[in-house]
Amino acid sequence: MTTPTTTTTIDTDLNEAIKKHLPSMLSEQLRAELARIPQLEKIAADRIATIDRLTEQVANWKKDAQDADNKLEKQVSLQKREAAVAERERLAEIFELKAQMAATQRYADQITTVTLGLVRNAEFRREVFGGGYTSEVVNNGGYNSPQRLDRGHNETTTSKIE
Repeated sequence: MTTPTTTTTIDTDLNEAIKKHLPSMLSEQLRAELARIPQLEKIAADRIATIDRLTEQVANWKKDAQDADNKLEKQVSLQKREAAVAERERLAEIFELKAQMAATQRYADQITTVTLGLVRNAEFRREVFGGGYTSEVVNNGGYNSPQRLDRGHNETTTSKIE
């Protein structure tokens, strides 16, 4: 840095050179412009500080946007995995229900086979009722129960033992 005396000497020398070599009107304009230099330096420093602050703010916004993008990608990935798990659970439940249905059908087939095997005669008899119960109530030793209607018929079919 220059010392105050050096600056004063340079200013004085510059001012003398301006007075000698430039016309007075031009020298006055130049002095006015030279007087504005400190004010312009302050404005420039303020604007540089504002630019730095805004640059930092933009960098923060970019970082926040990148974080939001990363979170969104993770959320989308998580939703896809959850959907895949839900689909596998649904398929497993369908498989289990089909297995139960097949087991129930095998059980019903076995019951039919056992029943036909127990009868041992050539005919298997079952009653088919149409209606079955009436709304009339019969007192049955202190207990009320609906009375059974015998509107059914007997059906005889030949057993098929394999």
